[in-house]
Amino acid sequence: MAGNAAVANLVRGKRAPASVQRDDAPTATAATAAPAAPAPLSKDEKNSLIIKITGHVSLAFTAYCDAVDTVAAEVKAAAKKDAEMAALLIDVLMGSWNPFLAQELDVLAKETGAIPDRFLGMLTSEKDAAKRNLDLATKKTASAEAKQKMPDILNDETNFLTSLKTEFEGNAHNIIDTCDTKSDAQLFSLYLAYRNANMAGFLQEIRTLLEQFKTEVEPISPCLSVRERV
Repeated sequence: MAGNAAVANLVRGKRAPASVQRDDAPTATAATAAPAAPAPLSKDEKNSLIIKITGHVSLAFTAYCDAVDTVAAEVKAAAKKDAEMAALLIDVLMGSWNPFLAQELDVLAKETGAIPDRFLGMLTSEKDAAKRNLDLATKKTASAEAKQKMPDILNDETNFLTSLKTEFEGNAHNIIDTCDTKSDAQLFSLYLAYRNANMAGFLQEIRTLLEQFKTEVEPISPCLSVRERV
């Protein structure tokens, strides 16, 4: 239980920065209300964006698997200690722990043509909203299912990485297969999160996650073992 609590704190620390408005937070007043939403994407614009997302997500999946390969032993050790790590590792590929969205938002305003002009202001001024939209766009990923499957994956010593990659791949395909159901804002968040995804960025984020896990969770494990023996 203590290990789970520590991981929960780790998750909250990443997913719930103070700057992110909660659902139960006061709504904006008329004076600070967001500007009207831009005109929706045309059918051709949306199809073009989905094609780009499909290609970027596919490349990101390969880069992510290469990163996991590099730290396979650490990934396995951490996942064995707490199945919640499975969900966190998946979130590095997609969702709250994706390392690329924030930096892409920072450079977006300097570009021309990558995003229709009518969306630029919304994306660059509402960074927290973009992060929430990425979570919404990936919320059907199988984090809960991954935790249920993780014991079987971990117990398969020979095929651990293969099984883990299969889980990642299923989530990546889910993003691609459901693009046509996403809102324009969610599609742009997906596009920005993956268009420049690379192994080095994923590897840095995975290592950061593993270091935080070692600091916040592993020191608790001996205490749990002692209590279990009593």
